[in-house]
Amino acid sequence: MSFTRSSGSLQVLLVNGSRKILGASATQLYPPSAAFSDVPVPYSHHQIAPNPAHQTQRTMSTITTTPSFPPREILPILHEITALLKSRNETLSIAETASGGLISSSLLSQPGASSIYKGGLTLYTLPSRIAYAGWSQETIANYKGPTTEIVSGLARHVRRELESTYTIAESGTAGPTGGTTPNRRPGYVALAVDCERGTFTRELDTGLGGHRVGNMVQFAVEALTLLREVILGEAKL
Repeated sequence: MSFTRSSGSLQVLLVNGSRKILGASATQLYPPSAAFSDVPVPYSHHQIAPNPAHQTQRTMSTITTTPSFPPREILPILHEITALLKSRNETLSIAETASGGLISSSLLSQPGASSIYKGGLTLYTLPSRIAYAGWSQETIANYKGPTTEIVSGLARHVRRELESTYTIAESGTAGPTGGTTPNRRPGYVALAVDCERGTFTRELDTGLGGHRVGNMVQFAVEALTLLREVILGEAKL
């Protein structure tokens, strides 16, 4: 379990009883949730925990104060996509790899998501793509990292299976480690949106280097941004 506490101008990250000081750049990008500001520091093996009967229970209002999910960077485009799909009576399915389900879970955090969300897959490992995305051992043998061709195939497969209006597919390198080719360097992502008009693709580098969480969030933002452009007819094949 991990959570943070403020100490002056610094943020103290508590992970299994150990304290780490977060730099300003990390806390400014992804600030701690106030929901857990009252959680006590975990007790070590040589400390005596207080009697639970003597502890004050947290109220539901405390737990739900200022939620940190979805990440604030996603919220503007998320609200726009949700409104667009609802107004058009259209649906969405999602295939993610490096973003780890963040696009799906962000969408599902919105009220009324059941009317627009057909389902999603987190295809993080190559074997999972054999099981759920129509890949073969030959596909894996020839795999050289994320590309627009890879995500195009994922998007088409998932849209066909779930019969959604649109399917987003994402595959990238979140970091902090990576390879030597451009598509395996941290920050690279390949995106696709499949619909009746065709498969729209995009590849980019977030510029965040090996910041794993930052890259995951930005991958989600860029995927939803491409979807918005496709819905509005602004994207080009």
